[in-house]
Amino acid sequence: MNYIIRMGNDNTLTGPDLAQGIPQSDVPEGGMLLGHAAGKPVLLARHDGDFLAVDGMCTHYGASL
Repeated sequence: MNYIIRMGNDNTLTGPDLAQGIPQSDVPEGGMLLGHAAGKPVLLARHDGDFLAVDGMCTHYGASL
């Protein structure tokens, strides 16, 4: 089996600008949304009615989550 590991070559921001706000319905319960804020990728998740945001880049490989 061969695997291809893509390391941090693509710095293109995708998804909505989360700093501008989004409708809560854009992230269903148990779902995730990749967006950006302040020029950085952000992964937004919804769990038990709470919204959680983490850095959208893998710290090991520099790739987008």
